[in-house]
Amino acid sequence: MTYKSNAVAKTREALKLGGSVGCIRGDCESSETADKSRKAERTHFMHKIEQAIAGAIRARSHNALITETFDLARAQARTALDNGLQPFPVVIKDCFALESVPMTCASRMLESFTPPYTATVVRRLIENGACVIGKANLDEFCMGTSSALGAFGPVKSGLSDESSINEDWLIPGGSSGGPAVAVQMGFAEMGLGSDTGGSTRNPAAFNGLVGLKPTYGICSRFGLVPLVNSMDAPSIFARTPEECARYLKMMLGVDPLDATSLDLPRERRRVEKLEGLRVGIPKEMHNDTLSSDAWAVWNAAAAALERAAEDLKRRKAMKEVVLDGEVLSADHAITLEPLAAELLGGSIGGARIEMVSLPYTKYSLICYHVLAAVDVASNMARFDGISFGHRSKSEDESTSSTYGLLAASRSESLNEVVRGRIFAGNYYLMKENRAKYYEQALKVRRLIADGMKKALGEVDVLLTPVACGPPPLYSDLSKGGFQREDADDFYTQPVNLAGNPAISVPFGSSSEKGLPIGVQLIGAHFEDLLLTDIARLLLEQKRYNVVTEDSIVVTCYW
Repeated sequence: MTYKSNAVAKTREALKLGGSVGCIRGDCESSETADKSRKAERTHFMHKIEQAIAGAIRARSHNALITETFDLARAQARTALDNGLQPFPVVIKDCFALESVPMTCASRMLESFTPPYTATVVRRLIENGACVIGKANLDEFCMGTSSALGAFGPVKSGLSDESSINEDWLIPGGSSGGPAVAVQMGFAEMGLGSDTGGSTRNPAAFNGLVGLKPTYGICSRFGLVPLVNSMDAPSIFARTPEECARYLKMMLGVDPLDATSLDLPRERRRVEKLEGLRVGIPKEMHNDTLSSDAWAVWNAAAAALERAAEDLKRRKAMKEVVLDGEVLSADHAITLEPLAAELLGGSIGGARIEMVSLPYTKYSLICYHVLAAVDVASNMARFDGISFGHRSKSEDESTSSTYGLLAASRSESLNEVVRGRIFAGNYYLMKENRAKYYEQALKVRRLIADGMKKALGEVDVLLTPVACGPPPLYSDLSKGGFQREDADDFYTQPVNLAGNPAISVPFGSSSEKGLPIGVQLIGAHFEDLLLTDIARLLLEQKRYNVVTEDSIVVTCYW
């Protein structure tokens, strides 16, 4: 009845204004078209989530997910569409809380734990359309850089040989290997990881992805199980720097539930061209463990940043430009004056490469290990099998006391790496050792942070390797006693000690098997979006085939 009276009123109003009933019919047709468009859009995005779920099912042999949340993702997609948002599939590392979904940290200790709350960064992503496909696998309690040390089996890179993946596989990096593989294999557009010493940048490099570790504090840590409280940073895996910037904007901001959270200042520097940028090359990063392939890619990235002028000229060579009424070729125009280059759509200038020094970087590994062990000992104290966590069912006499029960519960549910760090942390905190180890490590950390600040006062960004080479096979890593992990950590840990932002950018590949190798850009505090801009410009140089064998061989910056 209401619909009829409204239609009659609308008809009368149209006739009164000199219209016709045909106008009303046109409105109806327009409304029907809009309805069809909305339905098609809804179908498209729901299909997108279904495709992600199907991809996750196909990739089960890679063990990237500990918990699958397919029905939840579907429900989140419907809610997002109802709210006018565009749903997108994400995978979150299983050390972030998601209400009513198990959170294990890849440990038997938390095998049966389900949090009653959601991590702030996860909630913010969901509020912007994220649909959680699953909780991703990792190294137990984030301790490792291989994603092979979790209680529920190793994560296997999507670049591994499928025919022999059960016997040997390529390491996906760690500790955030699960979300990296999810993005690399295409069943997540964004992977949420944590980064304490390179745990996002390392897997990003090993999987050919972009990995952004934000400035410490601009993304809330509430709901993230802590490893090292003063270094942990929720971090992002994506295909492009632009996507990293988009997801970062969704996540950042002060959180009343995290006293260390900060706002990213609004007025920060952004760039659209390489001209005028100063790029620093820390000489200490060229060490004995750096492979020739990683060196070549690092050197090629520096060449690409510096040679933007030549490369713009090359990629525009087939175009013409009108200057003062005269038609000129792109080559000729660029050689005449800067105005011509502007008309061609870019700058003819590249970045300036400068050598810088991070003199205390050589102490970063030992400094990190002392500080990390101390925080681990403190943070793991809550996992006692009494408050919550795995509780030993042993009826031996040794478990009759509180200390005995604690020891049995931890021995049964924690791996050797975690137990070793607990032992080491308690040793460093003993009265006779605290000043000798822990307090000295804090002083060295300050020197490392000051050195980073000084270097970034001389240049805009630092360019370094991410790891000493391409991803290794698990068999090779285990034969070497996992020593490769420390070699790789050397390039990434100083950033966490200083709290700076950094981004891993895929820029090259190994000479033998064509496996991905990345480079790292490090920025000053709060210059996160500047880093994504420069990373985008660097990848543009790569896409235009800027780097040639000649530029790698002839140009030697250090």
